[in-house]
Amino acid sequence: MRSALQLSPLPCLISIVFTLLFFTGCQPAGHFPYKEALEDQGELSVYTQPFPQGTERLHFSLQSLSAVKDDGTMVPIALAFSDFNAVDMQRQRLLGSGILPPGNYRGLAFGVKEAFLRGEEEDSALLVSETADMVDFPFHIAKRKATLLRLVFNYSQSVRGGFIFAPGFAIFVPEKPVTGLIGYVSNSASNNITVLDKNALEVVGLIATGKDPQGIVLDRSRNRAYAALSKDDAIAVIDVSGGEVINEIRLSSGDNPRELAITPAGDLLLAVNTGSSTISLVDPLTMFEIDRIAVDNEPRSILMDPTGKRAFVFNSMSGTISIIDTARRALATTLSVGETPEKGAFNRNGNRLYIINAVSPYLTVLDVDNLIVLQRVFVGSGMRDIMVDPRTDLIYVSRKRDTAVQIYDPFALLPVSTIQTGAETAYMTIDSEENRLFLVHPQTKRIGVFGLISRKKLTEIDVGDDPYCLTLMGER
Repeated sequence: MRSALQLSPLPCLISIVFTLLFFTGCQPAGHFPYKEALEDQGELSVYTQPFPQGTERLHFSLQSLSAVKDDGTMVPIALAFSDFNAVDMQRQRLLGSGILPPGNYRGLAFGVKEAFLRGEEEDSALLVSETADMVDFPFHIAKRKATLLRLVFNYSQSVRGGFIFAPGFAIFVPEKPVTGLIGYVSNSASNNITVLDKNALEVVGLIATGKDPQGIVLDRSRNRAYAALSKDDAIAVIDVSGGEVINEIRLSSGDNPRELAITPAGDLLLAVNTGSSTISLVDPLTMFEIDRIAVDNEPRSILMDPTGKRAFVFNSMSGTISIIDTARRALATTLSVGETPEKGAFNRNGNRLYIINAVSPYLTVLDVDNLIVLQRVFVGSGMRDIMVDPRTDLIYVSRKRDTAVQIYDPFALLPVSTIQTGAETAYMTIDSEENRLFLVHPQTKRIGVFGLISRKKLTEIDVGDDPYCLTLMGER
């Protein structure tokens, strides 16, 4: 018979504080004001393309950006940045976004604060209008839909006579890329999904969703994507070709779905319900939940093994991993791995599972065939994400409040290289077709793209508020 364990007040207090630090440590360091999901309104985002050559001397600032309705009403759009110069405009940038009333619009109005041309000895100020400069481009805002516009800057139309400035932007709607080039970024605080062209490394679309989109998976057989809507207790079903939500799969109140996984055959979708400590089993064909499995406390993520026969669920608060038999659609077993398992990644052969822990500095290595812990390796505290490159078996680890990703040798489990990212990395994936590494940076609201061989930054892509994860067609 077990005796009751007597706890002194001080250790109890330390335990509570430690637990609180664990949970707050899992959240992004920045503050993002969560907006409500669209109901009777629409959404607009405006991106500027890289500036052309010949604009090196020009510098100008905006004080306002507005969408102009057919009746002349101006609806303000929040600026993401306001200063324009050739150095900062070498890549696509998010200029602004906002919630708009539905209806027809005439175009955009740009309020210019100042403009000047840099000279060898001194700068020459340009005359700017006291009222906003209108650029005509009819577009429509629909209820519960997101619209994306691109701006292309024309220097000769902007600087007139050498002393007058009015922003000469051409406005257009980007063409949808072919399906095989699409990438999706879930923006949990702005309730939308950014659509990427992974070859052009640019934003080409925006999909409005329900509240708090988090984990995303692609079903390539049906040309669909699924996004967990944590605060809606639902899963959004997205038509990849059409670029819009076509359905929502309702779960139970309080489920708070966080992560998703799908079998290679696309016949079973699994949702990690952190709020109810369950796994929902969803039939992608009927788009209904067909069963659910109770797991241990606080499931945080899910990982499908390479065969698709087993799904591994990481239960942080319980120190366990629940293994689900996808064929029987039942819980196969629960393993105690100790610590606080957050996420995992399989090696190339699928016989080793590397597990990162939320509050432990140790990397756990699991023998997948025999389901035993082989070793625990000290790698440092604050691990946030882990990924294995299946071509090389190299292990990539990111950390909270760290601006680098460390790369580990799979045999010695020692660091062999470091990628300086410039921002904390919450999620990592590889585009195998272009040999590029994509990193999600929540604090800067950007995706960092790096050469997998050179390990140098290629570019950054502006996305929405609090980006959570990224999925690509053709990812490893």
